[in-house]
Amino acid sequence: SLRLGGLPIGLAHHLKLVRPVAIGRPLTWADVAFDGASAAIQFRREMEDRYAQKLGVARVVAEAG
Repeated sequence: SLRLGGLPIGLAHHLKLVRPVAIGRPLTWADVAFDGASAAIQFRREMEDRYAQKLGVARVVAEAG
């Protein structure tokens, strides 16, 4: 999910799509507008940063919007 930039389904509620997503395609952070000030989103993004660093993989970065 880090390489893909996958959005956890538990955080997808009440987020607005910012571009079309094909059927069967995973939802990513870049597909939605999210509030970067949300505590849940901040926690998830920090967790992604830590795991990406530990695993030596690049996390796909998407900006809040």
